[in-house]
Amino acid sequence: MNRFLVILRIVGIAFIATSASASFIAFDSASDPAYSGGWTNGSNGGYGFGPWVLTHPFPSIAFGIGPSTENDDGVDDGVLWGLANDGDIGNAFRLRGVDQTATAGRRFLHGPLTVGQTFSIEFDNGWQNEALYAIRLYETDSSFNPINLSFEVFLQLSAFYERGPGDTWLQHGTEGVRLDFTITGTVDYGSYTNYAYSATLTRRDGVASNVTGEVSYLPNYVQAANLVPFGGNPVREGFYINRMSIVPEPASVAFIALGAAVIGFARRKNFHRM
Repeated sequence: MNRFLVILRIVGIAFIATSASASFIAFDSASDPAYSGGWTNGSNGGYGFGPWVLTHPFPSIAFGIGPSTENDDGVDDGVLWGLANDGDIGNAFRLRGVDQTATAGRRFLHGPLTVGQTFSIEFDNGWQNEALYAIRLYETDSSFNPINLSFEVFLQLSAFYERGPGDTWLQHGTEGVRLDFTITGTVDYGSYTNYAYSATLTRRDGVASNVTGEVSYLPNYVQAANLVPFGGNPVREGFYINRMSIVPEPASVAFIALGAAVIGFARRKNFHRM
């Protein structure tokens, strides 16, 4: 019996240690050393994501890395129209879709989001009502090409919208924004299944807004898109993204609970032996 108790303790500690070390199953940021030579097609930093797929006729103009304060007024001084701008998300991946849409996408190496998993990304857009700024989540085909749009958030007339109802979600202001997208459950309609989600936009000043709904496809690919209209200022109207991650919180909670239960059971066995 002592050997059994030892095994139970080891298993319990292993569950807790595993959950503690697996807070992220995917993470990347523009500060990763992989981008010391720039942000180019096929570059890949962090872990848990596939290589970047960057598309634009002039990639040397469209893609780079720099401080997000360069957008809006186009000056890297943290000031917009004479007022302090705390919307900076730091040194970030920069898209400048001059005349044609620039897209930057990559797949999730661990497969589609599962129930309880959260994808997060920070972004900071310029101030141009006619420019395109979008974060899109897709389901891919067997060759990992994005084909089925699952969810999209985009800027239009100074406010963020989700694809679908089109209701105003969150006023932009001058702040950087973080998107947290979580698959919360399944919805069985008999002949097909949808997936319930919760999505939250949080500005760096703490203002947040949440929407819930259903999607038809579990996303396993993220894409950012930017288009600066002809005659626009690509510096002032650039799109910056940074710090993307996938967190398996419910799995971690389950590991901790199971590990604690195993250790508790072992302690009770010891107590009864006394």
